[in-house]
Amino acid sequence: MIHTPMLATLLSLVFCSAGLEAAERSLVSLSAPARDLATASTAFMDAAWDESAGLCWGPNPSQVRKRHIVRETGWYAIGLLLRNGKGDTARVSRAITTVINNQFDEPDRSYHGTFARSPEDPRPTGDAGMFKGYDPNWRQFIGTVFAVILREYEDRLPAELIGRMEESIRKALVGEEKQGRLKASYTNISLMHAFLLDYAGMRLKNPGFTKRGNVLAEEIYGLFKETKAFQEYNAPTYYGVDLYALALWRTRAPSPRLRELGASMEADLWRDIARFYHAGLKNLAGPFTRAYGMDMPTYVGLTGLYFWESLGRRLAPFPMPDQPEIRMSQDFMWGPVLALAGTKIPADALRDLKAFRGERQVERVITTSPRFVATAWIGKNVILGAESTSGKRGAGGQFCPVTAHWKTPAGPTGWIRLFTSPPIDAQAQKNRITMSAAGDSVFRIKAPGAKAASLGRDVWKLPGLTVRIKTDAKTFNATDRDDYIEVEYGGATKLVLETASTL
Repeated sequence: MIHTPMLATLLSLVFCSAGLEAAERSLVSLSAPARDLATASTAFMDAAWDESAGLCWGPNPSQVRKRHIVRETGWYAIGLLLRNGKGDTARVSRAITTVINNQFDEPDRSYHGTFARSPEDPRPTGDAGMFKGYDPNWRQFIGTVFAVILREYEDRLPAELIGRMEESIRKALVGEEKQGRLKASYTNISLMHAFLLDYAGMRLKNPGFTKRGNVLAEEIYGLFKETKAFQEYNAPTYYGVDLYALALWRTRAPSPRLRELGASMEADLWRDIARFYHAGLKNLAGPFTRAYGMDMPTYVGLTGLYFWESLGRRLAPFPMPDQPEIRMSQDFMWGPVLALAGTKIPADALRDLKAFRGERQVERVITTSPRFVATAWIGKNVILGAESTSGKRGAGGQFCPVTAHWKTPAGPTGWIRLFTSPPIDAQAQKNRITMSAAGDSVFRIKAPGAKAASLGRDVWKLPGLTVRIKTDAKTFNATDRDDYIEVEYGGATKLVLETASTL
């Protein structure tokens, strides 16, 4: 008779010899930080669950009892499976069934195989526009969750539901392949898609899926290895998706090549995150290719969730979930998924994630043609970020090519962001950002107690920071807005920002 500890060891060896980690199937099997994250996030979703609809409500007060959310209900299923409490298994089946019922099955349409964001949204018709009439990326977000559930919890699901999940994955992949819109440079989605193809190829016995998954994986890696950077560079939210997908490659992909590449890129990505991270200010230095916010402790960024999963909530750049309303709070519902997927942080990167270990200059070539280069200065009280775009791209939308964060006397981090500009080339050095952008440049500034009256054309006097400006701008204007200051330099070709902490 084999004793339980011996059996567990043998099973672990079997998984390891196959190149796969043993499945972590319960809260107890997770690390303490991961268990805390999964528990808190699942409880957050418990409050949003609508049994009559079989879906979660949108968690923000402005959305409660107005709009259900489909993708996030799939994430809730992972939390319920991890917890495995009374009634959780039945709720899982209900949730997954409802998610599948919200999948579009119209083979002649561009949105075939993706899912409604909400059943309350108008159903897309004809040639509905991507990201307006529907979101094609729900194929990957939901498809990868179904793959993880099938791989690790199949024994808890009814046979009929298993068959529907398999067909749902197949439909998502067929729809994506037919639409033909996905490129390897669309990092976070292509990483998930490559894993889903590889998994489905094995699960559905479809060699074509496996082949396409491996081809896409090599294309992604080919782009990455040139500079060891993803084109969606330094993105606090999307890096979390990247880390999730790479963890799936490393631990759950059937193909040995994906497991190898996943481990390599995951380690390099964490090292780059660590180089740009200031543990004291709990923020990544810019520039940000894609960002939903400027101060990580004030909104849910998925990279912040991975800090919680690995280091615990005290060290995580993350808002506490008991706040009345959290920006991007729907992303907090990722918690169980990221906790189960896990991540592997290299020891050398871990040191910089835990504590500020000294000032440093950082530079990273993002792409070589055209040449985009990110630079950052990580100082004791101030971090600066800038990006040179070879005159190809200006600030706007999620793209933040000039940023600053600093320690304020009141405690919360202050920040500066170049909000709009003409195509820009900018560099960050110690206490200085140099910008070349011919036209009007608009900054947004936020810090406790900051007022437009304290900002002049040549000097900005901010709580905890003085910024001296050198420019050939023809006009200047500073205006107080609801929760930030807007500063505009009109007709400038050059701007130099010299910063000095006053703490």
